[in-house]
Amino acid sequence: MPVSSTHDQYDLRVQSWTMVRDALEGERAVRSKSTEYLPVPPGMNNGAATEVLETGKRVRNTRYDFYLSFAEFPEIIAPVLNGFQGVIHENEPHVKLPPEMQYLLEDATPEGDSLMVMWRRITREVIAVGRIAVLCDVAEDDRIRLVGYSTENLINWRLSTLRVGGEPEFVVLREFADLPDDSDEFTSKMVERYRELRIVDGSYQTQLWQRGADSGGRRSSSRSRLRSSADSRSARSRSPSSTRPTPATTTSPSRSCRWSGVP
Repeated sequence: MPVSSTHDQYDLRVQSWTMVRDALEGERAVRSKSTEYLPVPPGMNNGAATEVLETGKRVRNTRYDFYLSFAEFPEIIAPVLNGFQGVIHENEPHVKLPPEMQYLLEDATPEGDSLMVMWRRITREVIAVGRIAVLCDVAEDDRIRLVGYSTENLINWRLSTLRVGGEPEFVVLREFADLPDDSDEFTSKMVERYRELRIVDGSYQTQLWQRGADSGGRRSSSRSRLRSSADSRSARSRSPSSTRPTPATTTSPSRSCRWSGVP
């Protein structure tokens, strides 16, 4: 079984998450899915497709395009979510941190976001899709960083049965990294990676897997390897292929891995 394998509960809910994302993005995203949300009426052609056969050639079903142009999607999901989030964040929380961790108030993520920005991101994801993965890791400057992974990028997990509620025994997080293209300095290519987190003999270990035969042994910085929950749309649009990734590197143990919401 490859590291890109997904959990049964993931497979059960991924379609619902996609619908929520499309509804939040609005009418443009819903229209782009055409027949997925607006099926072709039975009397419009002989099949449920957006093409018809005319004079021996397949052409666009202009009747369906006309039908789709009149379809409307009520823009109510995003305003409702914004309203809920506004109620939650009406009053700023009072955060107490030891002096050596005060920097988290202004610099809590690899992107340099403050702790309050990260908190708002977490609440929005939990309201929208029910969960978000938050990885607490230590960067090369020995500072703690909180990295958010959208629910679509927490693809596999196993919970220990030794404690009530289950501590994570292993977790697989999907990442996407923009790397420079060797053939053109002005372009980049998206590389798919999988971060495997495990508890082995009581110690926390992490291993990074990357697609492509040329990835073995290459080590990159913590900031370039970690992707945030803001990349959920781009991550969701790229499904894993059947090729098994190759391990890129094994890093030193980080501090902890937690996620909010339901598994």
